[in-house]
Amino acid sequence: MFIIAIAVAVAGLLFAGQAVARQARLEWDDAGVLDAIGMTPGGMVTAGSIRAAVIACIAVIVGCVVTVALSVLGPVGIGRAAEPHPGVASMRSCCSSASPWLLCR
Repeated sequence: MFIIAIAVAVAGLLFAGQAVARQARLEWDDAGVLDAIGMTPGGMVTAGSIRAAVIACIAVIVGCVVTVALSVLGPVGIGRAAEPHPGVASMRSCCSSASPWLLCR
């Protein structure tokens, strides 16, 4: 099971890396125009970072909401009978570990 988790994590990092690389390429295509109107390279990086931070904060909020909303569906099978606290779970560990992302921006 641990090997599968590692494989999924590596695949997720690869997909995320591709998405970040594509977005960076798209943003740097406008670098010539932004430079012509007086924007510094530091300003371009800041603008891209702020945009990425906003998207990350929205993703964290959506992820926490979906986690709590789907908690009623699990576990399935024999695990459902063994679940000591069935129903909606707030998943404090998930949302609390994601909250620094929201607080730092």
